[in-house]
Amino acid sequence: TWNDNEIQFVYIKSTEGTTYQDKKYKENFTEALSNGFNVGSYHYFRTSSSIEGQFKNFTDNVDKDSQILVPMIDVEENKNWSRITFHKNLKKFLVMIEDHYGAKPVIYCVNSFYNKYLSLGYKDYKFMIGRYNTKEPYMIKGDWTIWQFSEKGEIKGIQKKVDIDRLNTNASLNEILMNHESKLQTSSKD
Repeated sequence: TWNDNEIQFVYIKSTEGTTYQDKKYKENFTEALSNGFNVGSYHYFRTSSSIEGQFKNFTDNVDKDSQILVPMIDVEENKNWSRITFHKNLKKFLVMIEDHYGAKPVIYCVNSFYNKYLSLGYKDYKFMIGRYNTKEPYMIKGDWTIWQFSEKGEIKGIQKKVDIDRLNTNASLNEILMNHESKLQTSSKD
């Protein structure tokens, strides 16, 4: 069980593809902010949806001025596009998000997906790597900024289990903050 003093940042799912919006997003985001957390929003990237539609879905639902953390893009599939189209569309989407929010988004993916699809061509991005294990992520190229190591976290005030992450000892919370002051009084390395 985690308490509020141990939580440095919170990412909340906002959208997926071109049409899905999490019904609890605005409430969850507002509650996290009102409880003093560094909070950001993420979009689940779909290869079955246009990037323009996904961009509109995310930007229509995620107010850039209220974000404390840079946006995060959850990339877990490559089933509907060729490899070339996948990279072209993902890179275009990432640039669209960066241009709109004024910050490079963090990319989330599981460890094996990174090594298979994203180890080349994304060196300028920060990564949150999902690896539910006691061993840190192994990345062919580069290093992870955030490690999602469990989906069984318990947080006071949240009824269901949540994902638990940690910053790399070589990373700083400042690397994922927008141009805002941190809401929490934390050290830059943890």
